[in-house]
Amino acid sequence: MKGEKQTASENEKEITGVIEAGQEFDINNPFLNLLIENIRDVIVLLEADGTIRYISPSNEKHSGYKSEELIGGSPLDSIHPDDVSTVMQTLADLLKEPGSRRECDYRIKHKDGRWQYAHAAATNLLDYPPLSAIVLCASNMTDYREAETELEGYRKRLEELVEERTQALIEANDKLQAEITEHKLAEDRLLSSNSELDSFAYMVSHDLRGSLSVIKGFAHSALRARQDERLDDEINCLSEIIEGTTRMNKFIQSLLTYCEAARTQETKTRVESGRVLEEVLNAYREQIRKSATDMKIQEGLPAIEVESVRLYQVLANLLENAIKYNAGNPDPRIEIGGKEESGEGIFFIKDNGSGMQGEDLQKIFEPFTRCVGAGQPGLGIGLATVKRAVDGWGGKVWVESQPGSGSTFFFTAPIANT
Repeated sequence: MKGEKQTASENEKEITGVIEAGQEFDINNPFLNLLIENIRDVIVLLEADGTIRYISPSNEKHSGYKSEELIGGSPLDSIHPDDVSTVMQTLADLLKEPGSRRECDYRIKHKDGRWQYAHAAATNLLDYPPLSAIVLCASNMTDYREAETELEGYRKRLEELVEERTQALIEANDKLQAEITEHKLAEDRLLSSNSELDSFAYMVSHDLRGSLSVIKGFAHSALRARQDERLDDEINCLSEIIEGTTRMNKFIQSLLTYCEAARTQETKTRVESGRVLEEVLNAYREQIRKSATDMKIQEGLPAIEVESVRLYQVLANLLENAIKYNAGNPDPRIEIGGKEESGEGIFFIKDNGSGMQGEDLQKIFEPFTRCVGAGQPGLGIGLATVKRAVDGWGGKVWVESQPGSGSTFFFTAPIANT
């Protein structure tokens, strides 16, 4: 005896062993009664037609029915409708082969209406008199199945928690990587800005000191001319001083414009680029007339979201640059247009001037840089101002050019919401 922990298979073997040992089967046999009454599982003897001939007392504990309530009936009466076909197929297989053994799982109805899970092992002993029955040993699996279901629920919840935590870690890692990338870009921009600032400070100081030296020289000359009463020389020196200070003032104003172009553009509004271009063309009307430039302006330019004053600076500098490098061309032409593409406006200013060398294209937007052999006056700060303004609103600027074939400057800007 193994007590209540015996399985259905072990219980069946004990009863079958009693029969095979040659002992006469007798329901009133004290040994059998003691054996059957002390096992947890339910022992059932079925006739060939499936009628219940005997059912052990332990059945009442599991199903709520007393043995006498079920004897003479069919076990199918209490089987769940969805499991009846499985149980009938098991019984049919048993009847085909005397001495065979089959197992199956099913649900059986408790007297109080609850459905319980059961596992049964049945042996065909119809050809073994005096038993001549199908011996069925059934185990109540409800607690096991409920525990299994509960464990499955815990397992799924654990998987969900692991997935949630994993996703949270992935998102946190992505955020961290984005922050690292952003910090690296900020660091690179800072290093670039510092390098640019050093170069900028050197060139500014060099140009300002040069202008001041010239002014100082003419001032001394004017003083000597005054002492020597050379009125014409004095007037010429003073004229050069005035011209020098005028150039210096223009240079300083250009520097202020360049620095202002880098300021964060916080007052972006919807700007009709066509209207701003009209203002620029009107301001440069006299220069366009004097240069006899043929202007071709595209209609319906897209509206963008920038500071209007910045857009004016960009268009004015690019137009002035195009007019300047068209000088000497017998048939100067400038074309200005733009379109919307992938959520941004793409604008261009095209001239048929002298064009630029390939090496110039890489540095043309740096401050105080002018094309080699350009032979045109200027401070070399206009295109640098353009780049700073375009960068400030989150756009890009570039140039396509070939020597002798003119240049086309492009810049982008965010499209304004409708």
